[in-house]
Amino acid sequence: MDLTALIKRAESFLQSFYRNLYDEHRANKPSIPLSQAFQAAAIFNLETVAMLRDELLAAPDADQLRRLFRFVTTGVIRYNLLAFDQELSRHYDQLSWPNTWAEHDALSPGQPSLVRPEAPLLTQLAAIYEQRWQQLNAQIAKLGFAGPADYYAYVAGIELTGLRQSAQNYLEQTKEQYLAALTQIQPAVTDRWQLEAHLRGEAYQACFPAAELVPAIEDTLYHLGLDVTHQPNLVLEVNRAVSAGLALAFPVRVPEEIYVCINPIAGIDAFENMLGLGGMVMARLLFSPKQDWCDRRLFDPALDAAYAELFSSLVALPAWRSDLLGVTANCPKLQAFCQLRQLYRLRLAAARVFFAVDRSRFSQADYAAIFQNALGVEHDPSTQVLDMGHMRNAFDTFRGMQTGARLATDIVNTYGPAWYRNPACGQALHNLFQGGPSRLSDLIIP
Repeated sequence: MDLTALIKRAESFLQSFYRNLYDEHRANKPSIPLSQAFQAAAIFNLETVAMLRDELLAAPDADQLRRLFRFVTTGVIRYNLLAFDQELSRHYDQLSWPNTWAEHDALSPGQPSLVRPEAPLLTQLAAIYEQRWQQLNAQIAKLGFAGPADYYAYVAGIELTGLRQSAQNYLEQTKEQYLAALTQIQPAVTDRWQLEAHLRGEAYQACFPAAELVPAIEDTLYHLGLDVTHQPNLVLEVNRAVSAGLALAFPVRVPEEIYVCINPIAGIDAFENMLGLGGMVMARLLFSPKQDWCDRRLFDPALDAAYAELFSSLVALPAWRSDLLGVTANCPKLQAFCQLRQLYRLRLAAARVFFAVDRSRFSQADYAAIFQNALGVEHDPSTQVLDMGHMRNAFDTFRGMQTGARLATDIVNTYGPAWYRNPACGQALHNLFQGGPSRLSDLIIP
């Protein structure tokens, strides 16, 4: 198979993949099993991997080729780990529909809050994850890499020691500010489950009413030059089958055909999720269809985390809350709460990088010590379920969130706190997205 034929099959696979995932959510028709989708593509195998590796050896600096290699090898790994993921789906939310499609395959900046598991269930989950980890290492070895960290460093083109150092620097730089904010919580929280419950912000639920969720996002994007109510390539619908507060997008074709499903509820989680998804979708809607397929579909996954963080950060702007949600949403206590959520989000992402690097490089990592140091509260064994499923995306998430946070600061400094209503900012975002950045380093606003 030559590269042209491979790319055509990859494009066809992604279109059918997101169409099946969307159909599963909509219950339009029975979905084919996920394993069958991988088999039918006929590209997720070691022969294709070997071909791409030979091409990369001949052109080691070919960025598109490396992204195609990552796409295919990730598919090979996932296909061979399906049995473990399907077993997890019997106990846990890694797969929303047993034996079929993973909810986290849809575009989404967040996942629903988890319930604290009983000890026997946690023991089962931990055992399955350990088996999955061993099989992951075996698959990575078959692909010719020493371990997951070395594989990621190669396909992402980054050095993980530097990424780990960046995470450590962020934790050190924000430690004093974070711990000071943590001490203001009343009543005091002492463990991760209590902190997670506090950060859901039930005391501020009235400030984020469900009825204003869709209008607030539509208004924000409208003043940035994107009218989602008259966008021929976008379908936005309310779907009560989606987990409450979750926002999901299905990019069947980019930019020609994108579907968004939401289940609006009150609360800050839902607003941040919808805003984050708005950033991820806006970028795809504005891609030029004339751009190369690899640049439209196989860009750096960290870009999505950056887009989500950029738009989610609007919730922490008093100007946005006052403008879109009313003056009652603009109070000092709520502002402090929003800032704590931001700090927590990035410090959690940094902790996951620490854990993932150490587990990959040294085969073990002290989960409780790493996360207690980062988040300032105790972590008993049950808290592992809050982080297990996120390890597969830990490196991309932290890289992207860092960039998105910096970009949000730069935009506020350039266009002011009401940047979401500034036509010049909207034009700058249009210019950026229409150019179709494929690497995180391209995400720069003039």
